[in-house]
Amino acid sequence: MFGTKVKDTTSAATAGETVWRDPARTVLQLLPASETAIPENAQYAFLGRAGSHLWQVTETQQTELGLLWPGWSTESIPVDATQSGVRWTLDKIQGPGEFALYKGGRTLGSVDVLFNTRDGITAADSFEIAKNAHVHGAWDFSAEGAYCLAFTRSTALADGTTASDTFTLAVAVGKVEVKKIDPARCFTGAGKPGTQDIAPVPESQLTDASAGGVQVLGDESGFSPGQQATVQIGKARTGQWVSAWLHSQPVWLGWAQINDAVAAQVRLPADAPLGVHKVVVKARDGSLIGWDSLAVVKAPDSGSGDGGAPGDPPVLDGSGGCSAGDTTIVSSGHLDYSTQVVNGKIESYIGYNSSGTEVFREPSKTVLWLKPSSTVTLPAGYGQIGPAGSSVFMVPQTQNPELIWLGWSTETLSGAKVLSPVTWKLTDVDGPGTVKVFLDGQFGGIQSMVFDGAGSYSIRTGVHAHANWAFSQAGVYRLHFTQSATLTGGRESSDSEIVTVVVGDVDPVTAVPGGKGCLAALDAVTSGGQSGTGETGCRAVRKHGCVGDLGRASGLEHADHRRETRIPDRRRLHRCPPVPGTGQHRAVAETSVAGQPPRRVPADRTIRRDGVAGAADAEL
Repeated sequence: MFGTKVKDTTSAATAGETVWRDPARTVLQLLPASETAIPENAQYAFLGRAGSHLWQVTETQQTELGLLWPGWSTESIPVDATQSGVRWTLDKIQGPGEFALYKGGRTLGSVDVLFNTRDGITAADSFEIAKNAHVHGAWDFSAEGAYCLAFTRSTALADGTTASDTFTLAVAVGKVEVKKIDPARCFTGAGKPGTQDIAPVPESQLTDASAGGVQVLGDESGFSPGQQATVQIGKARTGQWVSAWLHSQPVWLGWAQINDAVAAQVRLPADAPLGVHKVVVKARDGSLIGWDSLAVVKAPDSGSGDGGAPGDPPVLDGSGGCSAGDTTIVSSGHLDYSTQVVNGKIESYIGYNSSGTEVFREPSKTVLWLKPSSTVTLPAGYGQIGPAGSSVFMVPQTQNPELIWLGWSTETLSGAKVLSPVTWKLTDVDGPGTVKVFLDGQFGGIQSMVFDGAGSYSIRTGVHAHANWAFSQAGVYRLHFTQSATLTGGRESSDSEIVTVVVGDVDPVTAVPGGKGCLAALDAVTSGGQSGTGETGCRAVRKHGCVGDLGRASGLEHADHRRETRIPDRRRLHRCPPVPGTGQHRAVAETSVAGQPPRRVPADRTIRRDGVAGAADAEL
């Protein structure tokens, strides 16, 4: 069954269990601390006039403010269950202001606008979520109050049929009585007239004497076509439904209900001509209440990102990995440096999620390859990373499905396991250049440095985050990490590991002990005319690392927090990246779980209180 649920990982959620909430019974809350102002930066003009109030939760988790961190995910859909990603479309909005959703673009400092109601709801308010994706973005609202956002998600299933789901999100923004918001009442329009108003007021009646105290608010710089306007009408009419028109060529804007702030919201047509117009308000009985003038101006540019059309499907690189000996080389996909408590001590693993099931590998048996295509040019405002105009190789904070996407996770930890945050230290860097890890700022630039060379960083329990990893030169880097925490018994525990990252146009196999023998081993296996199957294939992987054909082995026990399930141990033939300068590929077997002891895979967790999601991570 295809559907959308809200995944809650707030501190109020039940620890260690998956909680999926029905959007119809959940309210997402942006606390008053989310209030900010639109910056003096043309790149963010799509949000409104610089200096205007804005309520925003950002792409980077705002832990210190205790704000919600909403994202979206297709990780629960098996990659072979659909022919494509999932298209996400905004259908309609109800609320006191505008809504926008954007994320960082592929060019450092740029943005990709995904939804923006300021220019109306158009075909542009739709994009495709890639397969097996987990993404966060900036959610922006222009006014305090209660919002309802109606969405559709759809995809083509593996058999060619189309599956779709419509759902509504209720969002409480700023200072608002959250518990009075009922998602079930979204778009119901209690008391709304069931017929259209077809009789505009004659232009001759719209005089200064008939203005009636009606006032269009927030129009200092004019309104864009499609933008929502707030019209103040009068306290005596609170709760009433009124009819709104746009003149001079009369266009009906629909019925609007006057709220407790004695105002109503009306949306201008997306094709409203530029120039000065009148907003005319009529009572339900057809009588004129009043009017006010407004200017319709050209819409600002919607961001400057170069991430391609929102609907373009990403280019996927198989499973993103291959194996050389007992070492796995990963060249794309979702990775986390995962902190766990195993057998009463802190252990650090590299969690890899390429197919919807997370696999934990020993860092010493994993090589990460950051491809040459990761090169970015630094704009102004990134002086801590390098001079403007210089280039670095970078793992982006926003996922690029063609590259490795490295983050960190303490999601398996709770108060039942540790008494303190995790201290994460980068003690040494072996490599040809510098390594700097940083979080994106609210409106571009750098929010904070995680690591500027060797250093220390504190991670709360239950956290899953991503950042930008900038490498100044191509080559092989060995990052020496130590993670430590106080266990529940009061004992300090730590684990030290070395993470190998191969950067740029460098053969990643050269970073593997004995990896240069991979091609020879491949020749020995493939030229012999025999291909391994079943258990023989397992031995071939352990012995040679590179094989021609493995088939399927019998299976391994996979453990999670809720049940034991026997799953097939699938091995597929993959082509590794070409050896630089040769065009040759290595055919190797990617084994997701073979050769590893069963790991306790962390269950997805979700938002605790039915109706209210206050702080921490939430995905749709």
